[in-house]
Amino acid sequence: MSLVLGTAPEEDSGAETQDRYSWQHHCTAADCAAMMSEDSQIRRIVCEIHEDYVVDRGDDDIELVSCKHRETSQGPWSLTDICLGGGIAHLFSRWHTLSAARVRLVTNAGLKPGKAEAGEVANACLKMADGVQIDDELALCRDQLAFALLAARRQREFDGIPLTPLPPRRKAERLPPPQDFLNLVEKFMGVLRILPELPSRRYIRTQHVEYVMRPALDSIGHNLDAAGVCYDGLVALVAARNAANPLRGQYSSWLSEPRFGSARSVLTALVQSRTIVRDDILGALADAPDRPLLRRWTTTGHDRLRVKLVAGGVRGTRVSGALRLREAWLAQWEESKRDLPGDEAERQDLEAKILELAGDVEAEVATSDAGWGDRMYETLRARLRSGRVSPSSGLALTPEHLLGLALDLAADCEIWFSDEFDVEAALRDVADATNTSAPDLERAQ
Repeated sequence: MSLVLGTAPEEDSGAETQDRYSWQHHCTAADCAAMMSEDSQIRRIVCEIHEDYVVDRGDDDIELVSCKHRETSQGPWSLTDICLGGGIAHLFSRWHTLSAARVRLVTNAGLKPGKAEAGEVANACLKMADGVQIDDELALCRDQLAFALLAARRQREFDGIPLTPLPPRRKAERLPPPQDFLNLVEKFMGVLRILPELPSRRYIRTQHVEYVMRPALDSIGHNLDAAGVCYDGLVALVAARNAANPLRGQYSSWLSEPRFGSARSVLTALVQSRTIVRDDILGALADAPDRPLLRRWTTTGHDRLRVKLVAGGVRGTRVSGALRLREAWLAQWEESKRDLPGDEAERQDLEAKILELAGDVEAEVATSDAGWGDRMYETLRARLRSGRVSPSSGLALTPEHLLGLALDLAADCEIWFSDEFDVEAALRDVADATNTSAPDLERAQ
């Protein structure tokens, strides 16, 4: 066992509060998805050991990964904040104690720009990893990171970071960091990666289904229609491993045998219970659920939807397809509902989710120019295909049916593909134009 995975963690509170850290599970799932390919360099991932998870590439190539979600209202990380609240100081401490080969911080918050600020320090780390010679700019980033780590040490104890007195208020009088500590910081920067642009917790599932899970499934020839289901299964696997307790389940009987009484054996069981390997991931993959057919439904009232789509710049062929999808939703709902009191609540739940999603999409694509409705249609369809909305009851509804429900809401003027307008007046104009052209057609015949 490597030094990292053979050393007891400092504490284990992360596994006890996993319900607060579902974003972390999505981050871990991305590395797990990378293991699906047979030529993946990752041998295993171990959850909640030393950091949020550990990536083991074999031959003592161990990477410690810390995941830090930050609300947008807090703004990007400054260098001072990211060292203490963002976990850089803790990563430094674990790296120093365990001699890990790599360390990584992933976050959604972005990094503060500016001279020797967090953004420049992250770029300096990349340059040092590539072996770029230390110049004045890189040396300044190193020194500022060292000062920030020393400041974090005055707030909390971290192995490898010395406790130094408070610096004087005047920067000109501030002493440089100890040289041996500067050398450590320089070495640390060569193995540190900061990835600051992950999706927030609101969007990470949608992004990962589309841009992580689908390519991973495609690499092994798996059915891409199951991307959402497979991703959810993978996240569930990660969540279970994060909370695994070696004193329960299959490990409890193993540890109760006399020859397994040492603390090291308990640690071995802890690592094994928190480990994810390729076979675990493949076993968590699901096949695509049976897809109900898209059937026609005898209905009237398409005129309102048609005029709204056309007003948004949607062309004729797509309009015809949209009308069919609305019919498919109406037909499937008629077949799926059980005429029970909960049916209407389930439909209202779906409608609320789709309205919220449509509102987000509209905010992204709506412009002062006419014709943004086609972008609205395309983006909404992509989000639904990526599994952003799923029926809570397990109803057999495909993303096409859900788009049909969105279009049904559009027919009821709850979703728009253009700026709002008087639909009834537009319908009257269409009717008048049709009536006016009828005599001309008769004369032409």
